[in-house]
Amino acid sequence: MRTGGGSRRHPEAGLELVDRATAVFEDLGVGALRSECMVIRAGALRALGRLGPALTEVTRAAELAQDSSSRLAQALAARELGTIRYEQGRWELSSAAFQEAVRLGRLAGNRREEALALRHWAVVLRHRGELQEAREKAETALAAFHELGDRPYEAFSGLTLGLSLLELRDPSARRFIEEGHAVLRDMNLEFGMGELFYVLASLELADGHIDRAVDRLAQSIRLLGAEPVHHVLLSAVELLCRALDAEDRAAGQVLRLELAELAACIGTPAPAHRLDSILALVARRVTGRNPVVTLSRVPVLQPLH
Repeated sequence: MRTGGGSRRHPEAGLELVDRATAVFEDLGVGALRSECMVIRAGALRALGRLGPALTEVTRAAELAQDSSSRLAQALAARELGTIRYEQGRWELSSAAFQEAVRLGRLAGNRREEALALRHWAVVLRHRGELQEAREKAETALAAFHELGDRPYEAFSGLTLGLSLLELRDPSARRFIEEGHAVLRDMNLEFGMGELFYVLASLELADGHIDRAVDRLAQSIRLLGAEPVHHVLLSAVELLCRALDAEDRAAGQVLRLELAELAACIGTPAPAHRLDSILALVARRVTGRNPVVTLSRVPVLQPLH
């Protein structure tokens, strides 16, 4: 689950700016705002793959928010806690944190915060195999973002809903995935592209389009590999294993070994040689089938056919 904002794009710079703001609010004695700054700092630490310090920071932020009695500050801390637990692979703890974030966002009367927590909760529920629950949460988040006019998160919620429907074998999955893809493509959003290609690959594989699925997954792995290892990257490699199994079981077995090594690196920068090995397998497959086509020539954003 990727989150936007300056701390994600430039985490080191984000840390410096947030530290300054936190010091100011501490001097002013404004507990709620100080807590919100600490939540942003936790997000920046998470973006750097420093999940332990991020967890410490968000725990302190939650305590400060509790003391301030600000429901919104409490909701922000709970949502960041859920995201950290998600990236640690602690599904049950992540789900509980997002559930609490939804409750607090609702009590705060902040519909956007409530919707953000709902969308993130849906992602975790899908990973846990609770597909009907994931569907319901994603549908609610989608409707809220639509009413709020938040097009990017309406698109992301649609993609989350589409993936849940895909696993439920619901034919309406394609519509939500295509609509989400169209919005992000038209807005030329860089943020979230790695996840988007993973979702598109899932759709292509479900339709039996192995070549397209492999191309999408290679794009996804390239983008996600630039960040600390997290579960979307692992899911993309796992889906690639499934795609290659159908025609080359040996390649699939090699990929599973690489997947196991990547899983051991969760929360830390992805080892470049592991990613190179995975992409080399894909490149050999592509050039073996058609020497004229190479992955570097596949458009980064191409419409679904």
